[in-house]
Formats: sequence, C-alpha cells, structure tokens
Amino acid sequence: MNASIRRAVFGVTLTVAAAAAQAEGDGNKPYRMFENPEPHTGISSSGYVWLGFSTNSNSHHDTATGANSTGPMVGPADEGLQFNRVQWTLERRLKANLLSRMGPLPGPTSTEWDWGMRMDMVYGRDGIHTLVNGFDADWGVNRAPSDDPNGKTRQNYLGFANLYAQIYAPYGDGAVLTIGRFMSGIGHLLPTTGGYDPSQFYSRTYAFASQPIEVVGVLASANVMRGDHGLLAAELGVVNGRANWQDNNNDKSVIGALRWRSTDMRWRVDYAFMTGDEQTEPGYPTQMPFHRISSPRDQNRQHHSLTLLYNASEALGMHVEYLRGRQDADGKADTVDIFDGANYKGGAYYGINAGLRYRLSPQMTAGFRAEVFNDLDGVATFPNTMARGRFHGVTTGISYTLTPNVVLRPELRYDWQTDRGALKAFGDHTKQQQTTLSVDARIYF
Repeated sequence: MNASIRRAVFGVTLTVAAAAAQAEGDGNKPYRMFENPEPHTGISSSGYVWLGFSTNSNSHHDTATGANSTGPMVGPADEGLQFNRVQWTLERRLKANLLSRMGPLPGPTSTEWDWGMRMDMVYGRDGIHTLVNGFDADWGVNRAPSDDPNGKTRQNYLGFANLYAQIYAPYGDGAVLTIGRFMSGIGHLLPTTGGYDPSQFYSRTYAFASQPIEVVGVLASANVMRGDHGLLAAELGVVNGRANWQDNNNDKSVIGALRWRSTDMRWRVDYAFMTGDEQTEPGYPTQMPFHRISSPRDQNRQHHSLTLLYNASEALGMHVEYLRGRQDADGKADTVDIFDGANYKGGAYYGINAGLRYRLSPQMTAGFRAEVFNDLDGVATFPNTMARGRFHGVTTGISYTLTPNVVLRPELRYDWQTDRGALKAFGDHTKQQQTTLSVDARIYF
C-alpha cells in the first residue's frame, strides 16, 4: 500500500469512525457497522482497523521508504504511515468461569456442558506475526515479491490469528478443551485474541519477539483451586511447534501454564512455558524463520515466562515479567543453523520488563515501561534483527479514548544496545541507540 493510499485510509477511517460514534447521541455508546448477530445465533461479530505513524532518530530517505526501519523494535515496523491490520472476528463465547490461556474467573461453576468457537481473520503488515508454516504462510499473497526475496517491502499479509473450537465440561470446578489453531497465551503480552495487547503502548517488548505466538494442537484448561487462598487454573497441551501446521521432525511440543488470581482479582501470577524439539530433520522442508536448525537428532527449544501483575486501585496498576529460554544444539557437523552454519551449539536468552499505568481520567491513561533483554547468542530476536547483544528500552505514553470506537496511543521510546556482537542493532546497522516517536489508532466496529 503506497503512501497516498495509506494517508487516505488513515484520514477517512478516523473521520468516519469518529463521526459515526458521535452520531450515537451522548457519545457513550459504541457505533456498529452492522447488527450484531449474537442475540439471534449466539455468535458475535466484531473487528477493528489498526493504523499508525512512526518516526525515529536514525532513518534517512532510503530506510524510511523501505520496511523495518525502526528495527529491531517490535510493533511499528515502518517509518511513516503504517497499515498494521484490519481484523474480523466471529466468536461464540463459552459459558464458563474459566478463560483458556487467560485464567480463572470469579463466580459459580457452570453445571452444564457448552461449546464455543473463535475465528480471527487478519490482513495487514502486522499479519506476519499470525502466519503458520504449512498453511497461510504458504499462500501466494504472503510470499515475498520476486524482486524482493528478503521481504523488505511494505508487504501486507493475510492469515488467521485464531481458528479453533472449544468444549466446556462441568467436571470438578470446570474444564475447557481447546482444539485447532490458537495464540499461545505465553508471556505478559498474552497472544490470545489476535490483538494480544493488554498494554497501552503501540510498540511491543523484546520479550514479545521471543515468545511463542501461534500454535496448532490441543490445550486442556481446568480450575484446580477456588477458595480463600485465591483461584488457580492449570493448563497443559500438545502442539506441532512454533507457528507450525505441518510436521518438520516427527516430534510434538508441550505447552502449559499455572494461573493464580487473588479472590478480589487485584493480584495475578502467571507462569507459562513451551518446550519441544524444534529442529527440522533432513528431508523435511526448511521452516523459516522459527525453525532455523537442521539436524537428524532432537534439538530442544524452550521458553518460560513468569508474570506478576498488581492492580493497586482502579486507577493504578503495575506488572513485572521475567523470562528465559534456550535453543539446545549438540555442535555436531550435521547440526546446522541457517546463519551460524555447521557445528551449531545453540544459545540462551533472558529478560525482564516492568510497567506502570495510571488512569488520569475516564478517557486517558498514562504509562511507563522499561525492559532489559539479553540475547547475546542471537536466538530470540530473529527475525526482527540479526544483531546480537543486550537490548534496553524505555517507553512512556498515553492511551486516549477519543470515542467509544476510537483509541489513540501516542508514545515516546528510547532503545539502546550494549555487549553487542558484530552488528549494530539500529539505523540499518549503523547505530547502537534509537529514539522513536509513534502514535497509533484502533478503530473498532
């Protein structure tokens, strides 16, 4: 999508959405483009358009007209106007006191069986995060242009963030089985709904770049404790690996979580993980970018995330996330990394990020976020960057509800790299620091 079209889409969409929302009378009722079918069918229909603008201290003309000029920062991947995504969702919600990949809810346990489903179809630059090998990643619309095999153009991607069915069973305190293709729910920026954005910032953390996003398989979730000591849910599932619809090594991966909530829901603790052999065995197609290693033997990859969240009041909230992971490799001649070559020995990473938010008014919330992410081995931040080192980021900004349908999020972010390898991380590998000013708009319908 060229610059003139981006500007037109941005301006027209904002104007129409804002005017439509105000046309509802008191401005407190969200506008809908069409009647919601939920009262008649039990299935809700919704969506949003996500647009943004970014500028940074390092870009020049050549990088500003290409893509990933803000890299390795995650989120606003381009300089200038950006068409992030348009998303359409169909959902039948379960009647349950448990949300798969999200955690337990207060209230009585449902005693009746129920079923649900969700489909999130997305299109846009940000759609690249939702693609899976062997499915929509192979569609023609998602392949890099022949004149740009490295995919550096401002390409838009079409895919499904979620496509699954659910069953609720009234056993014990309630259990849910999720089957299909779904976002993993691992990490503070919980990738679950296709928006995966509980924060108030346009840009995402380096932690987000490292965590599993899309998986295909089955996941069982169950309430295991409900009482004076809080609410606890456990999850365990078997999937094909990161962003993997097709088999690449005859092995499966395991995902799981423990999610605790205080009885007043002000405290939250989440531990989630994924582990499994992610190498591609000889004879199977190479699955980039998440499966860089080829080997005839098992090479385990794992990711662990521990998050503490505290809502001190209706206005003040905070979180801290600690994560670590690694890619094992035996260093033998036939264990090959597509970038580091033969005799690959693997690597590890770890990081911590923390955030603080404060509601200034019913429409406006201010926030601050800081992060340190150590990826000296270049395992976690690829494909956002091939640079290695310790990445630091601080972000401040506000989230402003312009109308019930339109949310604006301006932010200012500063990133810098230390303990670097051969490549500098920013400014097309010419700088070790970067200041970025961004604003995005989400228009819900």
